[in-house]
Amino acid sequence: MVDNPLISIVVNCFNSEKFLAQTLKSVIKQTYQNWEVILWDNQSTDGTASVAKAFADDRIRYFYAPEHTTLGEARNKALENIRGEYLSFLDSDDLWESTRLSACLRCFKSDDVGLVFSNCSLLYSDGSDKVFLRAPQSEGDVLDEQLSNFTVTMGSAMVRASLLKQHGIVFDNRFSMIEDFDFFIRIMQIAKVAYCHERLFKWRVHKGSLTQQKFSLFEKEYKTFLKEFLEKRPEYE
Repeated sequence: MVDNPLISIVVNCFNSEKFLAQTLKSVIKQTYQNWEVILWDNQSTDGTASVAKAFADDRIRYFYAPEHTTLGEARNKALENIRGEYLSFLDSDDLWESTRLSACLRCFKSDDVGLVFSNCSLLYSDGSDKVFLRAPQSEGDVLDEQLSNFTVTMGSAMVRASLLKQHGIVFDNRFSMIEDFDFFIRIMQIAKVAYCHERLFKWRVHKGSLTQQKFSLFEKEYKTFLKEFLEKRPEYE
């Protein structure tokens, strides 16, 4: 790992004016400062653009999508613009602790580590929070464990960007419920994983629950994933 590597941070937005300023401020306050933000606006109709452009920081690169797409497609479009050696994602309503980038970067101790993830806090609308992962998480070859008990959250992960380019890993546009799971599982098949026990990410929990319709879609997508995974990895049958 080179000293002081650039970290690309993808922030996907759609009508995100309510929390976007807080999210970007949590990036600007990082103790590690060699980063860029790819702010991909999926054709918002509120004040998202004004909030984004109010930050006078050249490291925040704002893009307005030529067309409105699914979140997976929007993430892939944003990925086309990254320049960093490492990559993180931060949803436009979530927050990072100030040491988040530096702590994750330290976990890339060897070249075979391709993914680092941390613990996080669930942040509720009343301002309260609670820890997400109470048990220690395995490191190294974790594919078996993560297939049955997936614990990687989007805002907690940092990825070695070269792996994505070398292996053509992008978000599968067929999925809208399991795209994160599918994305990280593919990385776990080719690289080792490191875990940081610190709560470095605040995951905002909104009102509402998984509806029956969404659960049915989740089940359908997971069956598609499982069928294709087992075709490639029959030893997991």
